[in-house]
Amino acid sequence: MFRFGVLGAAAINRDALVKPVNGRDDVELASVAARDRTRAVTHAAKHGIATVHDTYEAILDDPSIDAVYIPLPPTLHERWAIAAIEAGKHVLVEKPFADTARAARAIRTAADGAVDDQGRRLVVMEGFHWRHHPMAARMLDIVASGEVGELVDVSGAFRAPILGKDNIRWNADLGGGALADLGCYVLHQMRTIVGEEPRVASARMRRARGVDRSTTAQLAFPSGVGGTLDCSLASPKPFACRLHITGTLGTVKAFLPVLGHLGFLRVSTPDGRRRIRDWSGTTYDHQMESFVRAVVDGTPAPIDVDDAVANMEAMDRIRAAAGHPNQTGPVT
Repeated sequence: MFRFGVLGAAAINRDALVKPVNGRDDVELASVAARDRTRAVTHAAKHGIATVHDTYEAILDDPSIDAVYIPLPPTLHERWAIAAIEAGKHVLVEKPFADTARAARAIRTAADGAVDDQGRRLVVMEGFHWRHHPMAARMLDIVASGEVGELVDVSGAFRAPILGKDNIRWNADLGGGALADLGCYVLHQMRTIVGEEPRVASARMRRARGVDRSTTAQLAFPSGVGGTLDCSLASPKPFACRLHITGTLGTVKAFLPVLGHLGFLRVSTPDGRRRIRDWSGTTYDHQMESFVRAVVDGTPAPIDVDDAVANMEAMDRIRAAAGHPNQTGPVT
């Protein structure tokens, strides 16, 4: 039995960890800890978690725990991911991987050559659950097949009204902001589809409460493909979550690509238009399968720690181009 511990009683735990684990008979969500023990106890009772540890360190010291999920604010990811790696635990880190590229590289350095108590290479993965879903694989297959021709532009948007004044996404010291919370998905999708690392041609951030309330960036890839990244925590425009792939022979439009199980693809070429939605399982279910297989039998996952570092480096380039390279601050 593969046993998870979770550092923090975050709301995302239900979809990202509890439900995927409950759907399997080879994985157990065994323990939880939170800064407030009362929250951890309530969280454990709600989700059927057997053990409440008093501290994050206690979970890392528990020899029965194989892996940890880290849904903490981004500025805490470096500290606790490295601590988990040093304790010999496999790590699933909620996106973004860290608050800066420097922090991401520090996690990678800690993971290099690290193994668990069975001698297995430690798996350290960023929680870009969209990438594990069949929708992502289908987009890549269509592009690789040449059906839409040579890539010309890959652009995406993720806008959602997240307005609560106490929400951590509006806290710079916790690594908040539109790019960190929403734009990181769009950037990852663009990089994945093109298969290259982008240069930032231009970027603009609209700021409020110390973070970017919205970010727009024009990206240029080495092969000549261009693209626009658009994200917002508080936009007068309606909710949007989409990816638009343009080739010389046609287009692929992905609707709700972050949650592929709720979305679909529309492919348009001179031969006609078709809608694709022939998959099952949530993005989080597929992410859990990838993570467990990577740990148990070494099956390569579609993303790894190098990919996580590259995405953070691209995010830092966007921040620098927008004139805000040091948006986030440290938290102890």
